[in-house]
Parts: sequence; C-alpha cells; structure tokens
Amino acid sequence: VAVRLGLLPVPTGPDDALESLQADDERGRRARATLEGLMPAHFPCLFPEVFLRDRPGFDVILGNPPWEKVKIEEHNWWALRYPGIRSMSQRDKNATIARLQVERADLLAEYELELKRTDELRETFVKMMGGRLGSGDTDLYKIFAWRDWDLLREGGRFGIVFPRGVLSGSATAKWRKEILDLGAFRDVTTMVNNAGWVFEGVHPQYSIGLVTVEKAMSDDDREVVLGGPFHSFEGYLSGRDDTLSIVAEEFATWASGAAFPLLPSAKSATVFSKMRKAPRFDAGGDFEFRPVRELDATNDKQFFDFDLDEPKGDMRVLAGASFNIWEPDFGPPYAYAKREEVLAHLQQKRQRQARTASSAFQGMDVSTPETLPCLSPRIVFRDVTRATDTRTTLVCLLPGHVVLVHNSPYLLRRKGTQADEAYLLGVMSSVPFDWYSRRFVETHMTFDLVSAFPVPRPTLDDPLRRRIIEIAARLAAVDERYVDWLVSVEREVGASIGTPTRLDDSERFARIAELDALVSLLFGLTTDDLRIVFETFHRGWDFETRLEAVLANYARWESKAGDLGHLKEEDAS
Repeated sequence: VAVRLGLLPVPTGPDDALESLQADDERGRRARATLEGLMPAHFPCLFPEVFLRDRPGFDVILGNPPWEKVKIEEHNWWALRYPGIRSMSQRDKNATIARLQVERADLLAEYELELKRTDELRETFVKMMGGRLGSGDTDLYKIFAWRDWDLLREGGRFGIVFPRGVLSGSATAKWRKEILDLGAFRDVTTMVNNAGWVFEGVHPQYSIGLVTVEKAMSDDDREVVLGGPFHSFEGYLSGRDDTLSIVAEEFATWASGAAFPLLPSAKSATVFSKMRKAPRFDAGGDFEFRPVRELDATNDKQFFDFDLDEPKGDMRVLAGASFNIWEPDFGPPYAYAKREEVLAHLQQKRQRQARTASSAFQGMDVSTPETLPCLSPRIVFRDVTRATDTRTTLVCLLPGHVVLVHNSPYLLRRKGTQADEAYLLGVMSSVPFDWYSRRFVETHMTFDLVSAFPVPRPTLDDPLRRRIIEIAARLAAVDERYVDWLVSVEREVGASIGTPTRLDDSERFARIAELDALVSLLFGLTTDDLRIVFETFHRGWDFETRLEAVLANYARWESKAGDLGHLKEEDAS
C-alpha cells in the first residue's frame, strides 16, 4: 500500500519494501503514520483458506456498502452544527457561516482539519484504484463495487445493495463493462423508496438496485436480467418473477458506458429499442451542441451579490430553480453579478479553455467578448433532477444577458443555426424524449448521459422538422427579449412564426400536444407505443387529456405521411 501511494520506492528485492517501511528515517516514519491512519487489510492474510486455494477468492459476498461521498460540503458541515442554516437564503447562509468562522475559531480549525483529512483520503483512494474510479465525486460505494468484484473467485457471486447510480453513472462505466466482458448481471432489481418502504431515512424518490453478479461465465451464458422498478413491497412480491433477460453483447450497445435503463415493463423495452435507433445527441451532422458549465457557485462566489431586493449587480445569475419548460422566468435569480466583471471573467475562462483539445470552445472564435454565449438566447437544462419527478428533462431557452451557475449547464451551439436550436429545444421538451431520459437519470442529468440520448436527424426540408421548429420557436419566444432570435429563425424557415408573446393556456396546450406527436413520428413510434410512453411516464399523473390531444395530432400528421415532402405551408400550419 505504501508503494502504491508513492510513500516508498518500488522494491527491487523481497525484503526491500519491509526494510524501507521499518527504517527510522523521515520516509519510513511518514509511511508508517499514513498507514496507521488507513488501517489497510490484506485479504490473503485475513482469509488464507479462501485465497490460498485453486481458483482463489470468495464464493459469495453479500453486503450493503456505505453510500457516502469522500467530500466535505461547506454548507452541510456547518448546518450539522447550526441546523437553522439549511432554511436560510443563499445570502444569509454565506453571511452566517462567515460570522461563525470568526466567532467560533475552534470550529473553523476543526472544519479545516477535517477538510485536509478528507482531501488526503480521497487522494489515497484515487491512487489505490489506479484510474478505475472514473470522473465525478469519489463515493465509497464505487470503491466497494470494484472491491467486491475483485474478491470473487471464478463462478462466485455477489449480492450487493447499491444506489442506482452504480448502474448508470459514468464513473462506474468501466466496472459495468468489465462485468459484461467477464461475467453476468444475474439479477438487477430496481426499487423506488416510496414512503421509505426499502430504507427509512432515505429520500422517498431514491432508486435502489439489488445487484447480483456472477464472475467468469462461459461466453454463451452472459446475460443481463432486469426486474422492477418496484414502488412497494406488495408490488415487489407480485412482480419479482416478471423479469427481462438480454444477451450481454446486445445490452452493451444500448447506451454509452453500458448504462442500465430503468424499464418499467417488458413492453416498454420495445419502445426503448425503437428510440435508441435515432442518432446520438453528440453524433454531429448539420448541427452540433455541447453542454457547458458557465460559473461555479462556490469557486466564482466572489462575483455574486445575493441581495435580491437591492442588488448592486446588473446581470442576473440563474440556477436550476430559476427556469422551467417554456418558462424562462419561472423562479427568482440565484444572485446578481456586475456585468463588466463577470463578462471579463468569462472571456478569460473561455480563452483559456479553448486551448484544450477536449473543450467545447476548441476551434471556435473566442477573440472578443462580444461573442460570449451568455449575451444571446441559448438552451439550458437543470443538472439536478430525478427520474421520479413530474418532469426529468427540464430544458428552456433563456434570453440573452443572463449568466448561469454550474447546476444549470447550457448547450453551446458549435455548429448550426437558430432554427437548429429551436428544433433541438422542441425535441428535448417533448414527453417522448423525456421518457427516454428517465430510463437513465437518477439524480443528475450528466453530460455523459445527455451526449448519448437519441435525437432524430431528419433532412433540413422535412416538414416534421420544420413544424417542430415553428412550434418550439413560438413557445420559447415569450417576449421582446427574443425578437432578434425569432427573426433569425423565421429567416431560416422562410415563414412568419408570430410576435414574441406568451401564448394563452389553451393555445399553449395545443402546440405542446402537437409537438409531442411530431417528435413521436420522428422516433418511429406507433400509437400503441405512445400509450405505453404516457402510461409509464409518471406514476399517478393524469395524462388522458393530453394523450388524446397528442394522438389526434399524430393521426392528422400520419395521414399526410404519403405526401409529406409536398405539403404546403398552410397545410403544415
């Protein structure tokens, strides 16, 4: 362990490492102090009868590992000592913590020490795992996932209780792929913790996976068996034998990183298979959009003014709660910022990032601040979301001259036009697209997930695409802030879309229903597929009225399918 952490050199002989560790010098003392705190265990020493035999390793491992980030969140740490902090506004939280740091030097010292220890522990885990942890926060369940797999013998199985993130997160993609290559997911049963029926004290919308894995099976016996999701113990008892089995090789092609979809029924697997045939979000073509995080709520806090009543800043800073689908002014701003300061910061940041090959800005003209994305309307989505919320893909076209914190990434238009932007907005705002995203999202709409979601790519002159552009542009342009953007869209489609105003509720409903129908047709869904989508979209929602309107629009457009390429503008409208 000391060698792997870089505390000791790689030994050249059988006794070198032990002598280095026992040496009475600075290096030996430092290594011993570090290892004492870590308390490492060597399994062949602890369980010789398990590991000193043919096919070493455990036959069975059962467990429920800790679901805990190796990370200190400043607000959460202080809130544990002063519970009232959680209910405060962002401005009052910051002021209270700053005051406590002055008044309670003892707690500040404790916080800084815990922060240091946690950083060291996280660094230790990253080194010990040798690049297997992937991106994102270091979470203990991810480490246990690898450890449990490594400790199995050929033919051995583990049955572990995991958060569903282990089945869909990018950080555990290597883990899933290795199991698909060298074993089988014998049973993956998903449960939604409604009313705490699985675990008390865990969020009621949290999804939990009961994961059974077998190691080193023959190639013709590799499979993935899916069950659930179950929302109650009674539902689990009655439906636990209703599973879906997929050949591992086929399953590996379903999604980026072998992510597990949350399929509510066997019939829904057919709908899912149809939708995933569309090109990936990041497939390129006539348009290309890349997710970008603009400002960090912690690292860029110096630019924020949290006094929302009398702000000194003149530029709104928005977070996820500030917008909703077709609602750019859904909630109050997160903060305000001084325009000149924040624009100068974003320009410097953009120019620095553009020099990196993996940056979304690489190869783009970033020479002047006048081209900053925040100065024009752009698509934004909420990062923090759940598959069990009423909507998961919460996307909106925000007006120009606002900036965003990290939990509200925007889609940078690297290639394409404002009409392409309207088309993508329309697809992502639809129920069919959201239904697909709900198959993978657990608590975050991550870049990896978004990049793999399917987006139909009809030709530029396709009437369905054109109509989606018109509807999305009209729904998005709610006031004069969108005039220039809407004019650009109209110029590209060669037709007048309307005046930028908010539609009344009935007209809004009608256009949204038509949008759902158009997107369904582009995905190749049938009316039976559409009913499955709406029935399984959200438990308990009243969908019949909207579904009826969607099916009526579907039938109207389907009847024109034989002559779609020759539709007149007035017919399409």
